[in-house]
Amino acid sequence: DNISDMFPPREWGPTQLSRYCQKMWSIKPQITWYQSWLSAVENSSRIIFTNGLWDPWRSGGVLKSLSSTLVSLKIPEAGHMYDLA
Repeated sequence: DNISDMFPPREWGPTQLSRYCQKMWSIKPQITWYQSWLSAVENSSRIIFTNGLWDPWRSGGVLKSLSSTLVSLKIPEAGHMYDLA
């Protein structure tokens, strides 16, 4: 929140992200890439999305079932690569 933490105040959003990526790597992020993916998924069926609740990437996952045939499963105490630790 830039008040009670150690980080200095700054704006951060899609515009700032695009500027940063362009400056650092000479690329522009495709911020809306997921829209075509989501459209394709919504027109599909029989997909199970699994999400380990310890997985740091879970926020980018499908965390709620989209329909009766597009199901999201949350797995407590599971996460990306935890089985290899």
